Amino acid sequence: MTKKIVISLLIAILIFAISSFCYRLGLLDKPEFFLYDIQTKLFRSDKSPDNKVKVILVDEASLKSLSDIAGRWPWPRAIWADLLDFLSIGGARSVLFDILFLERDRANEENDKALIDATMTVGNVYHSMMIKRDEPDQEMKNNGELNRPMPAEFVERFALKNTAGVLNVKPGTE
Repeated sequence: MTKKIVISLLIAILIFAISSFCYRLGLLDKPEFFLYDIQTKLFRSDKSPDNKVKVILVDEASLKSLSDIAGRWPWPRAIWADLLDFLSIGGARSVLFDILFLERDRANEENDKALIDATMTVGNVYHSMMIKRDEPDQEMKNNGELNRPMPAEFVERFALKNTAGVLNVKPGTE
């Protein structure tokens, strides 16, 4: 009887070790995502989203129809500012952007200012973000804006309070 328990325990430890090893290497990510998709289809297929939620989709048709007005993609930020004003007038409770505005519009800084002002004026706008840790290159050519402090308004509004720890992101990864 004790021999069966020892063998069972060794098998359990072996399975745990192999599973942990595969998890650390990321070998289980693809199967996990696949199973999550199946689970979502099974358990959410009969649920419809709340009709109060509206999605504004920028697709190929949008790009073609607004090409004369907005130009080619990416659109100037003033376009997004106008959209925020329109949604505010329409009574939108909140606006969530799934677009990363990563770089400044160096050609026309007024576009950036328009989006910033519209975001602050409307007040219920949430922009997506990406946490990426970069290391400065030797001559600081590409990373001249690293290590600048965040604006005080931003920190006050969005900082996580009472948190501790280290961000486990390797340099050069997203």
